[in-house]
Amino acid sequence: MTFRKTILVSAALLASAALQPAFAQATFSTGANVSDTAGGAVGTITSVEGDYVVLKTDKHEVRLPKSSFTAVDDGFIMAMTQAQVNAAVEQSLAKADSLVTVGAMVRDTSGDFVGSIQKVEGELATLRLSSGSLVALPVSAFGPGASGPVVGMSAAELEAAGAASAAAATPAADATAEATADATAGAETAAAVTTDATE
Repeated sequence: MTFRKTILVSAALLASAALQPAFAQATFSTGANVSDTAGGAVGTITSVEGDYVVLKTDKHEVRLPKSSFTAVDDGFIMAMTQAQVNAAVEQSLAKADSLVTVGAMVRDTSGDFVGSIQKVEGELATLRLSSGSLVALPVSAFGPGASGPVVGMSAAELEAAGAASAAAATPAADATAEATADATAGAETAAAVTTDATE
């Protein structure tokens, strides 16, 4: 499964990012520039996901609600500078790292339980969903919440992503099994030819 390493940030960052609600007519699109209130560059919007956008600074990608931005003629503005966004993300990452531990109960951004962490290896954490399915996520996909780690996807979205990943992996597994079977059949044929030649 492929998950972008997008940082999920704390409610404190979201609150400080909000300048005022974004205008209803504002069109969020990939490539839109984001500046701070003084006109300094903050980053670029790299994707739009429902009520959220992913903002890429010079160091990080962060998922923020559209309400954190205000539309202007040449893009959007927000209340934080690039340095402030980066510092908040790094602080959030440090908190998340200490929370992403085996056995931790994980919730989505609405506070609903999605699963528990079964394994942490390097930059990946394996999450066991309520259904029993296992999903591997980058540690950076988790953020600190009021009662433990939080992930930016609902249980249903994680299930769907896991199912899509499993479906994509099946043809590769089938191809490997087929290649192994072909190699075995080839070896058996070669052995039979050798035996016939000997006789």
